[in-house]
Amino acid sequence: MTSNSFADIAARLQAALIAEIQQSRRTPPIVAVWSFDVLKRYWDTYPEAGVTFSPFGKSGNAVVQNGPHGAVLWMNPLPDSYRGTFGRFLKTYWGATSDLSNSGYDVDHLYNRERAKQYGYNLVRMFLVASDINRLHGTVYEGPLGRAERDREPKSMKLLDAMSELKVLGFPPVKDRLLTPAHYDAARLASKIYDISFDAAVRALQNLYDRSQGRR
Repeated sequence: MTSNSFADIAARLQAALIAEIQQSRRTPPIVAVWSFDVLKRYWDTYPEAGVTFSPFGKSGNAVVQNGPHGAVLWMNPLPDSYRGTFGRFLKTYWGATSDLSNSGYDVDHLYNRERAKQYGYNLVRMFLVASDINRLHGTVYEGPLGRAERDREPKSMKLLDAMSELKVLGFPPVKDRLLTPAHYDAARLASKIYDISFDAAVRALQNLYDRSQGRR
């Protein structure tokens, strides 16, 4: 029997993300787009996935991506009501039986919300992330990265980077370029998911930390 605790739902969401990566020819998942058309064209290049879309709610600010590994919620980054919308999404598609309040989990924009608004991304992929992990990443990685990349030319879409992937899979951020045993566990997992060498996965984490500090 499937448990509907938020810890179990988070684990199922993580497993679905990994399965999506492997099905989409081991490409990091798309997490932000300028428009729905960009998102649809992206999935049109993977017809074998059979992805379809449907609106969620009446506001016009949310879209559900339906695929073989489960539903994904995309939202416009402007509304402040995203937590309530994502909670309803989890009840509708993932079997949640209670509200997110005091759950120990945050509703996370998989591309930083403020940068999404700045760069004109109208849809951002949403996810369930443990609160302590999410806040660590915000302090150590996402804040400095936003400052380091504020003058970068935005693209029509963004893919999940290695450091944000740590967050969604429940690993702590890299701090001071020092890798802990948890980071090596994450690198081994990334090696398996993307069919790359362990050393390449380790370098990706170190390089992302350097980038967040404006060193690259």
